[in-house]
Amino acid sequence: MTVSSIAIPMRWRKSRLDSEDSLDRLVSSLLDDAVSTNAWTKKRGRLYPPKPATTEERVVVAKEILTQRMLEQFKDDETKSKFKEEFDALKHKLIDPTDIPAEAEKIAEMFNNVNIHPALDKTEKRLYRFLRHSWRLPFNTTPGRTLSFIVTAGEESKVIGIFSLASPVMWMAGRDEALGYEKLDLQTSVHHRVKTVETKDEWCQRMALSGLVDNGKSPHHLSGKFSVQEYIVALRSVLIARIHQFPVILFDDQPDLMKRAKHHGVSLKATAPSQWIKAKEPTKTQTDRKRKEKRRRITKQCLDALDQIQQMLENSPPTTVEELFDRLHGTKDEPLLGAMKYGLREAKTSRISGDIAEMVICGAVPPLNSFRVGKLIALLAVSTTTREIWNETYSDVKSVIASQLAMRPIMKKANLSSISTTGLWGASNAQYSRLNLPTEHGQSIRWRQVGITGTDGSGPSNLMLSKRSWDAIDAFLDGDREGVSGKFGEGTSARIRRMQKAFKLADEESTRLEYTYAGELRAILSRIAENTFSRSVHVANLHHNSVRYNLGIDDELDFTMKADLQHAVNHWKERWLLPYLHRDEKALKKLIKRLHKTDLSSVYPPFDDEV
Repeated sequence: MTVSSIAIPMRWRKSRLDSEDSLDRLVSSLLDDAVSTNAWTKKRGRLYPPKPATTEERVVVAKEILTQRMLEQFKDDETKSKFKEEFDALKHKLIDPTDIPAEAEKIAEMFNNVNIHPALDKTEKRLYRFLRHSWRLPFNTTPGRTLSFIVTAGEESKVIGIFSLASPVMWMAGRDEALGYEKLDLQTSVHHRVKTVETKDEWCQRMALSGLVDNGKSPHHLSGKFSVQEYIVALRSVLIARIHQFPVILFDDQPDLMKRAKHHGVSLKATAPSQWIKAKEPTKTQTDRKRKEKRRRITKQCLDALDQIQQMLENSPPTTVEELFDRLHGTKDEPLLGAMKYGLREAKTSRISGDIAEMVICGAVPPLNSFRVGKLIALLAVSTTTREIWNETYSDVKSVIASQLAMRPIMKKANLSSISTTGLWGASNAQYSRLNLPTEHGQSIRWRQVGITGTDGSGPSNLMLSKRSWDAIDAFLDGDREGVSGKFGEGTSARIRRMQKAFKLADEESTRLEYTYAGELRAILSRIAENTFSRSVHVANLHHNSVRYNLGIDDELDFTMKADLQHAVNHWKERWLLPYLHRDEKALKKLIKRLHKTDLSSVYPPFDDEV
């Protein structure tokens, strides 16, 4: 984590927030964010980052930043009035703090008749959106698939919590490995400025931990393990399936691609489009031309990878993990390593849109936060009930991007295999700690902590910038949003890419005006936007063979790990709620007394100056 100070360029040592120049407003706004909300200090022309010494201090600083981001959403009177009306209209759905009983057994009875409701109609979506705004994490829509859930309990079906599953980001260290996408490169580490490269034994051990075993081991189908041969053949199959998603039969301008695809078993006839009146790719618009180029580029990349993998399969293919290492690293066969890595990328691409989900929101709603209800919501998210709702909602749904490229309907089934999420408060998170859900056959679905976000826990974050700074970024870009508009299909993290584009152009402008030297301003703004408050990364694989399925080795998931909604509730009560309620009778009475004094309107939006 970087802790050195920043020298403020002379141009902006005095704030220029009121300047008519968009560059001045952009830089001044970020410098002000650093001090006013992000806990930096300013002294003698330099900025000093916060240096929390303990986890508790880090949480305090991170909470303050998130609180400020949330409060920004309710600054204007019109927004406050709107949310006040929403609270008055929806408060009958919430539990009144004065209705919480004092006895432990009666508190437990509040959580009878628990139900999960997907927010599908206007009424449910309205309720979910209002509840979502009570989170410190600011509300932002996500591209791709998103399915939100409202959890209710009791005879009157009062809301006790919410969670939301969405299309995940493409890349996340720790998470990817837990899903089965273990890195094939040799890993490096730096300790006391000494760089160390992973040894053969370390690489083989890491791959073995991911589930890879020698061919002769014959892994049990419920073990989740897979042989070297299964792994290689699956990557080959994934690449062929990917080529089938493009109209290769129309690649007359590149007949070599057609010939190579046919050689690898691609049925050219099966790739024929059904949405063009004439058997010819449209090239009228820039978007049409970009799609045409993308079809050929990805097809060629798949074929190049297939050539390498097929050659390996035909010439003494590796049968053990050690032999696979020797082929990839012992002979320094860079083309083969690149081919396997590309196959792994396509394996992830094929599953991540519909079979793997990111839980972007999960938790209790006030006034139930003190009763470990967040753990209940996290258990319900991995229950069979939630899986069935997701699969039913998204099965046989047309993939927009894939269909546009194929020019025929590409239907992607939905089999929820794995769920990942991140905890807000540093390297651990109480909500997911020691959390597992026993299933019918003695197994369990477990929320595993698999890492932290960012490199050494840090990375660019849109949460470090105020709404004013985002407005300044938009003004500086002056409507230029090519490739960073946030439209589905452009890529992940459109806001981050828009921010980075603005920083790059601002640096070029500042250099041209001789305010800073080349690269200086970009480095300063990037430092301010860096979130050093890492999040814990958690993954739940929902089936015995989730990893095998994620890699494309298995075509179907094994559904023997079942735990429905009621099973999850019963386990939560026995494991988490009742022990907490009976642990300290005096503390419970004190908590109930405090809750009874809670004004419900104070813990729901709109918020004024504190949360």
